[in-house]
Formats: sequence, C-alpha cells, structure tokens
Amino acid sequence: MDFVLPNAVAGYFAATNNGDRLVSFFTLTATAFDENNLYRGPDEIDAWKQAAREKFTYTVTPTGAQQLDDGSLLVTTRVEGDFKGSPVSLDHRFRLEDGLIAELVIS
Repeated sequence: MDFVLPNAVAGYFAATNNGDRLVSFFTLTATAFDENNLYRGPDEIDAWKQAAREKFTYTVTPTGAQQLDDGSLLVTTRVEGDFKGSPVSLDHRFRLEDGLIAELVIS
C-alpha cells in the first residue's frame, strides 16, 4: 500500500476486518449509506456492520485512495468473502470532521 489513510479511516477498515466496534471512528451525527440504506449515528452504523458480520465473513482491503475536490476521500477497496459475487471492488467515500468520519458512502 503506497498511500496513507487518515487514522479514523484506517481504524474503520481495521475494525471492519476484525469485527470490532466502530463507534470511536464516527462523529455523533455521522451517516453511512450502503446498498440503498442510510444509517444514522455511530451506534446504528456499528449495528449495521455487526449484522453484516453475523451474515458473512469478509475482508475489506484498501487498494487506492484519492482526495476529491469536495474535500472527501475516495478509497477503492477489494472485498472478499463468503458472499455471492465475491470478490468485488467497492468505493468508500469518506467525509471527515475533526479527524472523525462524518459521512461514509459505499458504492
């Protein structure tokens, strides 16, 4: 990996891969959008990821990152696991506030 991710983003991916809680990486008003679902606040975001962990075993590996003109960070990833269609490439767009994730959009 020849790029450095902000601490909250790196922590998000590490926690996702280890099945750890995510609440410490998000602002209190954070949102996450994935598969046409919107999750609000760190507890709801954490519950969403824990539910995915109960359903599937998977790893998310960042493969690239670029700063976008709007200030957000686009991280390309390879997601591999025991789900239909694995592996897949997904984009994770992060907007940070005060070093924490304020918005995450996965597409």
